[in-house]
Amino acid sequence: MGTSDIPPRLTREQRRHMLVTRIQRTFRGHQGRKMHWRRAKLHAFRLETKAATIIQSAWRGWLDRQNAKKLKAISGFTTFLRASKGGMANMTPEDAELFAVCLVQGAWRRKQAYRESMRRRNLVRYKAFMASKNPSKYSKLSNSKAMDMVVSSMQRAFRGGISRKRARMLRESSQNEDYVNKVVLIQAFHRGQVARRQVEEEKRRKRMRYLATRIFKRGMYVCFESWK
Repeated sequence: MGTSDIPPRLTREQRRHMLVTRIQRTFRGHQGRKMHWRRAKLHAFRLETKAATIIQSAWRGWLDRQNAKKLKAISGFTTFLRASKGGMANMTPEDAELFAVCLVQGAWRRKQAYRESMRRRNLVRYKAFMASKNPSKYSKLSNSKAMDMVVSSMQRAFRGGISRKRARMLRESSQNEDYVNKVVLIQAFHRGQVARRQVEEEKRRKRMRYLATRIFKRGMYVCFESWK
């Protein structure tokens, strides 16, 4: 705060009054800006609180709807068991849920066992086919070696098909380099997408196996505790 703009022909009291007025005006301006900042901060806090409340209510509503669907499914399954199996007339919803989990696990394991049996059956057929072609070389072919040969054959066939397709497309569009580049980019994108999809599928399978193991252990523990 300077005094250079104060007229020099003022008395001492007038100069003092002018300086006091300026000090008061500066202080009141500071107080007003501070109050405005507090109000703006309070308004932003209220908006954030309202947004958080809306998100929380939406999340809780979704959880309640999921729980309602789960209870409805368990109730329907319990009614079905009571109507179809007389020995389960007094089954509680918790027991029905555990029984449903056991049924799902049994169906999944049966499916996995069927896939494994088909894989072994096809492996035996492949070994017999290779032994018929060259008995001296493939008569004592092990399962792991046969599986490696099957995988290698599938990879060769797939790569050969891709190579032939690419060569055919290059021959057909040899006069259009831009078109060829676009096709190659699309193929690269598709292969990357397929690879990422396979990785995601493998992660999902591992997660499902982990969850199935956890659910099975928990179900066995609950069964054991309920049978004590």
